Amino acid sequence: MLAYGPENTRESIDAKLHAVYFEEYFNQLQARTIVVEDGYVDHDFLEDFAAYYVRCFQPYSRYCRRLHFFTVDIEPAEFRELLRGDLQKCPSLQQGYLGFIVVRPIPQRVIGRTCLATYPTEDGREFPAARTQLANLFGIALTVRTIPFQEQDRAVAACATSALWSMFQGTGRLFQHRIPSPAEITQQATATNPLDGRAFPAGDGLMFVQMADAVRSCDLEPLWVMDTYPEYFFASIRAYLSKGIPLLLNGDVLERDDLGDQHGVHAVAITGYRLSDERAEPESDGFLMRSSRIQKLYAHDDGVGPFARMEFIATTTKGWSHARPASCPVLSTSQCASNDTIGSRVFCPDALLIPLYHKIRVPFLRIYSEIRAFDNYLKCLVAELSQSTGSPSGSPGAIDDLEWDIRLTTVNDYKTECLTRNGLRDRELLLTTSLPRYLWLASGVHRDGSGFDLLFDATGLELSNLCLRFVDAGSPVILLLQSLAGTGQSVQYSGCDGVLTTVVARTA
Repeated sequence: MLAYGPENTRESIDAKLHAVYFEEYFNQLQARTIVVEDGYVDHDFLEDFAAYYVRCFQPYSRYCRRLHFFTVDIEPAEFRELLRGDLQKCPSLQQGYLGFIVVRPIPQRVIGRTCLATYPTEDGREFPAARTQLANLFGIALTVRTIPFQEQDRAVAACATSALWSMFQGTGRLFQHRIPSPAEITQQATATNPLDGRAFPAGDGLMFVQMADAVRSCDLEPLWVMDTYPEYFFASIRAYLSKGIPLLLNGDVLERDDLGDQHGVHAVAITGYRLSDERAEPESDGFLMRSSRIQKLYAHDDGVGPFARMEFIATTTKGWSHARPASCPVLSTSQCASNDTIGSRVFCPDALLIPLYHKIRVPFLRIYSEIRAFDNYLKCLVAELSQSTGSPSGSPGAIDDLEWDIRLTTVNDYKTECLTRNGLRDRELLLTTSLPRYLWLASGVHRDGSGFDLLFDATGLELSNLCLRFVDAGSPVILLLQSLAGTGQSVQYSGCDGVLTTVVARTA
């Protein structure tokens, strides 16, 4: 059914990695029925068709095929009865709907707009950027929660364009901007900084500055994260993706057994991750982030498929001849030379592109650095108190087990969480307090589930005190700081003066 168009055969499509990937994916989702919708007009392909294919000598069709997938058994006779007005099957169709694949009538690169259900959100899987997508099959209204995907066609889109397109599918809904087609993304990306060759066909991909220009064309601000130190790299992903912002990950595809054998630069859209149930080991200074639990990333990889798994397999690229930090993470990938060699190549990231609404001015690094300094302050304080005979009230030992979770949120999302959160103190005061629209939320959580939140203004000035509030949820930290404030001791520590000022004011 993917062999659509005059130049595609069953053999040529079966040789694509997508065919192998989709077979495994639909087995995981337990698909049982496919309904074929011919003569479908797809908006994104129509834009690309007008920009490129309509001018070709060969008469490519403007009509696509759309394949709908269900977990329920549907007999052809039953489906015809439904179309004749017997709507008894409609509820089961929606309940068992897995989404659709648009098949384009072009050679080889047939996978168009694809909206498929995510892997089950259990066992630590999270897909924060997923949104409800609508479909209408012969008058039957259907929905699926996902992030759209499509394959590059190398005519109007390369891998970076496809990754940007998937990324904009999430930010368009989140930040309310128009979502451009692949052809429009390539045109906007190359308008100010042209490629050395032609924009169309789009075979050479995009440079960093061009990807940034594509982001700006959607009235967003591009933020590049170049630090690939594993703990900070995964913390950055968790911080922004948890707000529903898909991210573009750029890097090199290398042979698993020979990191000196490079197969080119590649870009994917990060759409989810999987967290372990167990805490990770803290860093050398005892600092521990919840993001260190990330075991896998899920990426829209145009060369593989939607929600392709990328597992964290190493923290070193020792032996690779090119310049790269020794602590760079290495991720598994299904990118390969042929379907017989799946798993033979790995992905080494070198940059993360984050598209941001213009009012989100304060970067993650600013908050991360201050929280790390505050964590060090608490550990130094515990060390001092353990040597003191007159230790103030509170349990210093219980402070040493903090796991931090730093993420971008909004005031409405945070207050909604707090409305039903157990153990929260001063709930009414918090809910009625005026706060900025965008917040950085830093949660310190103890092993017993108690903890506290620090709220930072994500829209303010980096040089000011961004820490707005200290929210207690039963942590012994508050008892310790109250005791210190009661003794009149000066509370100072380099790198976290803003947090300490806010906390002391809260505990006084």
